[in-house]
Amino acid sequence: MMNKHLPGAASTPRSGAHGAKPLAMVEAGKRVRLKAIQSGRELQARLAAMGLTPGIEIEVIRNQSGGPCIVAVRGSRIMLGRGMAHGIIVG
Repeated sequence: MMNKHLPGAASTPRSGAHGAKPLAMVEAGKRVRLKAIQSGRELQARLAAMGLTPGIEIEVIRNQSGGPCIVAVRGSRIMLGRGMAHGIIVG
């Protein structure tokens, strides 16, 4: 069966699609690649300015359910709120 793009369907990966999932679901110590950012343009630009662009490798330093997500990107550590971490799709 062939997959066809349906009009109005989202073009960004969703959790579970091809192993993609929100950064908020990744355990500390894992390395993943950024697939997409599901957010508004302002937040996408802000994250890009911090080095979070599609294809970049991210190492999850700390990710507990009750606090911020801390990641290593391009030699820097970045602290992300839970909402941001849920909008960053990785695989």
